Amino acid sequence: MAWREQLDIGILTVNEIVMSTLRNSDQTAGLLLSGAMTTGISITGAMTDAINLSAVGANDGIDISGLTGGGKAIRMGSYSSRLDTAGATTEVCTIGAETDEDDFLIGYGSYIKTSGEDGKGFGAAYLVEATNTTGTPTIQGMQSMAFLGSVGGSEAAILKTRGGDLTAGMFAAWFKIGCNTNCQLASGSLSAVVWLDSQLHGSGNLNGTHYHIFCSTDNIQTSVLGFNGTGGYTNFIHTDSDANKTPFDGGAVDTDGGDSDGSIRISLNGTTYLIPFFAA
Repeated sequence: MAWREQLDIGILTVNEIVMSTLRNSDQTAGLLLSGAMTTGISITGAMTDAINLSAVGANDGIDISGLTGGGKAIRMGSYSSRLDTAGATTEVCTIGAETDEDDFLIGYGSYIKTSGEDGKGFGAAYLVEATNTTGTPTIQGMQSMAFLGSVGGSEAAILKTRGGDLTAGMFAAWFKIGCNTNCQLASGSLSAVVWLDSQLHGSGNLNGTHYHIFCSTDNIQTSVLGFNGTGGYTNFIHTDSDANKTPFDGGAVDTDGGDSDGSIRISLNGTTYLIPFFAA
């Protein structure tokens, strides 16, 4: 074959190239594609694995070191052109990993930096839409779980003492904001560790029960909220407009010391109660 002079081929079978050694002249790239092309590698047809990487070693299985022209490093469909998963697995992308090392194991790492004046960085963005007009019982934008032992297993795993490590513990999610000592929060800016936003719009069809925060448990918990750290808080609750004060409009409550300045409205087992408060 004419192209055998450029490529060193270990094994050649009919209608297939099985490469034990397929290299270019400098022996640094197993398969080198260069120059402008519409499709570098096209894989079609039924097969067990389109690409199989095993025993990668200390280097990267796939290394994408540059991205220009507004394209995607890896694209699996898009908002306007979805992947057709009919008859396929329920997981579009799966990561399964295990280690016995005394170190971090990050299943998915996203490290984003923006330097533009109006740059907006999102480490991860999720959107789940349910469009079945006959109804759907479950819609979740994200699910995160931390489990001691294996799900359905019987290991006697132990959550160790924190031992002074304030980052240690068992959490389904850890959210944190921060800045270095040279940064500033300008007047009029807003910062929060978590932003909860509800936009349920309907024409008289919004029934059922709705919460901004929903807590459930099947075992004993010591507290609903726990506070720690050295910074402290100025207020336990803050509202910035009359529109956000609905739970606090219970009005004055007659107490032994006179009428309160207002009250917080709560509901316990369907019965409404008022907790009086006084101006500081």
